[in-house]
Parts: sequence; C-alpha cells; structure tokens
Amino acid sequence: MGEGKGRDPALLFSLRREHPLSGESGARNFMLACFEKGLDGSATVEDADSLLDTSLLFPAVLRWFLRPWRFLRLLRSRKPSALVVKIPTLGQLPVVRLLTLGYPGRVLVWVEGLCWQAPVWRQTFRLLLEEPLLSLSRMVLNNRFWARVSSGSRWEFVVSSLVQEDEIRAIIPRSEIHRIPNSFRHPCPSVSSRERSGAELRIGFLGHSYLIKGAKELLLALEILKKRGLPISAHFAFSDLGSRRLLRKVRCAGHRLEGKVELADFFQGIDLLVCPYWVGWGTNLFPNVLIESLYFGVPVLTTDLPMTREIFQDTDARAIFVPGPDPVALSNALGDLVSGEIKLPQREELMALFSKTFDPERTASQWKRLLAAPSPTP
Repeated sequence: MGEGKGRDPALLFSLRREHPLSGESGARNFMLACFEKGLDGSATVEDADSLLDTSLLFPAVLRWFLRPWRFLRLLRSRKPSALVVKIPTLGQLPVVRLLTLGYPGRVLVWVEGLCWQAPVWRQTFRLLLEEPLLSLSRMVLNNRFWARVSSGSRWEFVVSSLVQEDEIRAIIPRSEIHRIPNSFRHPCPSVSSRERSGAELRIGFLGHSYLIKGAKELLLALEILKKRGLPISAHFAFSDLGSRRLLRKVRCAGHRLEGKVELADFFQGIDLLVCPYWVGWGTNLFPNVLIESLYFGVPVLTTDLPMTREIFQDTDARAIFVPGPDPVALSNALGDLVSGEIKLPQREELMALFSKTFDPERTASQWKRLLAAPSPTP
C-alpha cells in the first residue's frame, strides 16, 4: 500500500445488501465513518455501494446476484489501494476468490458470522418444516465445506470475536487474523435514566422475524404471562425480512408493532431488550443490536450462547441468560423480573462495559492502523 496523502482509497464491498434495522449494517457504517473526514496521513475508504450502478431495477433476488457482477465492473474502472470484502460467513470464500482474481493489491476478508452448524434435531425439524428454502440455503451457502475448499490459500481476515477466530484457525490455519470489535456511535450519547412506571415491565424486540431469532417463542411467553396476569408491555420492531404470519400474530395480540424505528427512541421506551436466539452461529454472529443496548445502557435477556457470553464478559451481572429459546423459560425469567426476584443489570455498569470493550475510538484506531500497515508477507 502506498504512503502519503496521494494514495488511492481502499474500497469496502459487502457481498450482501445489509439491513439497517437489525444492526447488520451497523459495523460497516461505523467503519466507513472512521474515514469519512479524510484523516491526514491515514488510509481512506470508499463504500462500493455508493459507487455501484443501481439505475436498473430488478427484483430483490436478482439484485442480490447482480451485486458481484456490478462490483467487478466497478473494480475494472478503479484501482483501489486495498479491498475490504465483507462476507456473511467463511462459506463465501470461493466467491471472494473469484471476485479478486487478477487484483494485485491487498485483500482483507471481513467475516461477519459463523458457518452453519446443525442444531438439535427438534430445532432442525422445525426449521425445515416452517422455513424450508431458507434453511436449506443456509445449510448450503454457509457450509464449512466451502471454507475447506479455500483453505489452501493464505487469507487475511478481520473478525469481531474470539469464537470466529477459533473457527478460522481450525479450518484455515495459514491465515492472518485481525480481531477488531464492532462498535457504535449515535448522536444521542445515551438514554436518560428510566424509572419503571409502577410494576409494569416494558420489553422490546428488534430485528428480523426469522424463526432462529426467537420472536415466536417470545410471543408465546407473553401469552403465558398474560394468563398469569403479570403487567408486561412489549414493543416489536421488525425488519421486512422474516415471517409475515408472525407479524399478524403480534398485531392481533395487541402488542406495539413497528418497522423502522429511531434507535434512541426505541431504547428510551423499554426497560429490557429480549433476544432469545436459537443458535450461536449465523451471518450476524456478533449482533450489533446487543452492542447498541450496551451503548444506551439497556439490559438484555438473551439465550446462553458462546457469543452472548463473550459480549457480556461471561457474567450474569451484565445480562440475564436463559438456557434456550423456550417459551416457559422465557416467561419464568420475565415473571421473576416483574416480581423482583431477578434484578435488572445496572445501566451504569452496562455503559461502562461498552466503553471498556467496544470503545469507538479504539476500534477506529485499529481500523486505521490495519489499513495503513503493509500487506503481510506471503
């Protein structure tokens, strides 16, 4: 990579179109914001999405497949000093190899999640029964087989978590790995201290309504709590990806339902974020929505998984963990919160954890040093 102010910008390309509501685009937008002011003497980064030709209108599925083709056209017309290719899992490495054939510069592969892993048989059966095409596509496209096919090459990776680093070292031991935690900035530095109105507990869910996100189990848990007469209000903020039937059920149950929300307003209106994920793998392994909750000082109830333990520093004092996406376990935990048997984590401690682990300035500095450094020796 060249030195000085005259160097060409690096180019960031996300293989998939990332959704803003669920936090998928949060890490990417933060990384781009680190370089948008043209810092003196450091690398700069351009967003490929802002340069891709989107004048032709196609159905969403076709647009997804046209993204790599449009990127190749863009790469022929520009000479970036480096490429940062963001992919959902290691399963997309063969696509990265094809996209970068003939490119002479440095290629950083930014991996967002973990490859598909078989859930317990009962969950697998439900996934294949209720979301057959989506589940089969995950099994195929995010399979470790594709990573092993590409394991003979030397890769340079960027990941956000230790569990990702462990997966890469097991499959592609010759790789160079840079671990840079995701981070988050917002014009509103934090939400104001919230006092619960009477005994009511206000909970929120933010993201896709896919089965593995656990929103269906949360809705069933709320039905159990309603029969018990416990005062809980729920705010669901769903993206446009997932089950339309579940959205109708949430609406029929009388819960607050929205699509696009302003993050500060959403977190201001809840006492607890509930994220009952089914699995610890996926294309958004280190969910930015959990990091956003830390930033705003909002407690989280979530499934006990390696990635959630890593985010909350493996302590029950900073999150409320349930053993799995089980409606009864969820309802019991929420009921204990209402009764006071379980105390909500302290807002100040959550914000301190964000500052310690996901500090925006430190993450920005790591990105700048990485892109300013020379490419590793082959």
